[in-house]
Amino acid sequence: MLFPLRTPVGAARSQVPVGGLLSVFGQGRGKRLPIAVVASKVPRRCPRIDSPPNYWLFQAFGILCNQHWSREVPTVRQAIVGVLVALLVPGASLAATTIVGWDFEQGQGPFQTIDLNGQLGLAVGQAQAAQGSASLHLKFPRVKSMAEMQQRGMPGSIMGQLPAPPTPPPSCLEFAVKAKLRTPLLVVVNEQDGSSYIRPICVEPGGWRTVKLFWRNFALEDNSMDENGQLDGGQIGVIAFVDASFFLAALAEQARPAGISLPAIDTGENEIWLDDISLTDEEPGALGDLLTDASGSVPLFIPIVRPDAMLERLPDGLAGKPCWKITYAAAEREITGLWCGASREAFVGTSGVHISAKPLVRTVLILQTKERDGSEYNAVLDIPDGQTEDRHIPWPEFRLGDNSTDENGRLDPDQLKEFGLLDVTSVFGGAGPRQNELLLGVLELMR
Repeated sequence: MLFPLRTPVGAARSQVPVGGLLSVFGQGRGKRLPIAVVASKVPRRCPRIDSPPNYWLFQAFGILCNQHWSREVPTVRQAIVGVLVALLVPGASLAATTIVGWDFEQGQGPFQTIDLNGQLGLAVGQAQAAQGSASLHLKFPRVKSMAEMQQRGMPGSIMGQLPAPPTPPPSCLEFAVKAKLRTPLLVVVNEQDGSSYIRPICVEPGGWRTVKLFWRNFALEDNSMDENGQLDGGQIGVIAFVDASFFLAALAEQARPAGISLPAIDTGENEIWLDDISLTDEEPGALGDLLTDASGSVPLFIPIVRPDAMLERLPDGLAGKPCWKITYAAAEREITGLWCGASREAFVGTSGVHISAKPLVRTVLILQTKERDGSEYNAVLDIPDGQTEDRHIPWPEFRLGDNSTDENGRLDPDQLKEFGLLDVTSVFGGAGPRQNELLLGVLELMR
């Protein structure tokens, strides 16, 4: 993801590029890795890396093992009972049916790791499981450099290959997860033909969290091709979970020579537990907030903040409605923010985006969206101390980034794939080191 942008009105012009974030998610092998947010009229060439992390991630899928499912399709009797309840009980509806799933009570199923320094196995005991008495557990040291990453296989990875596509086709992936450290977790689903779809989420340290993701939550990976551009449940071949902290470590390493600062990550030992992974036939409701999963409790974004930042869900924190509260610090010329994605299906037919936010202190936010060809468009929000910004931004108000080109010079909603939200106050806002508390209500698409 790139963050080229024009200097916000009223902000001091910078003569030094400012770090872009997560461009590694959209770069192919041997491609230039742009890492600069460039002030207007200060074009600079950016560094490149020859083997960005996502190359290793998606190459790794070809060597997964082929094992059997640990839970069978529900019986005909269960299906008949469900139908009878729906017909005979007023107001009743069919519950989601698990098509295939793994509860790890009888073993780890098809899942393995290709992290050469990782230890994958079963954690046994009721205290170790979301339900039952066992869960899947991975312990691994986090990567500290790009050189180390290339020697590790796929750091922090848990991957499972299905022996055959699930039948009938599922529409939802559910699982329980917990982690020792704040974990930017990439959930990856591959089709049998190799098409790769990704969904970033954030797992806060502590207790178990239940995650519910529909296929429209997944975006086609930049270096991947698919005949229809959407994830098909009946073609699923691989499910993977990857600690993406090494993406952030790589970006920080690349940003350093440019004299820019990105938040440090915790490079200690991490642990990830997974339980009750299931593919179900539950259908999604109306498309809502892009920041929160269907369970209403898990962030569908990767925060780019320091390890001591606080992220919590408030039930009525912004205008009486649920919001995310992000408490964080930023050094002088340090960028913080978040990144989230969505499927092409979610963007088709949209007219713009609705965002609501309230900072504790004056905050300059850059809302950026990106087309699949790399064209990037930006909107600037300069929000005063303690003021709530509740704004609908039509697509024509987004401006093409200074470091970006587009074949037709306009934003095409049906080509969009992701959003970034950056706090650039310490760069363009004339602020030095600062503490902030940002209430983030919604980021939703307008139709």
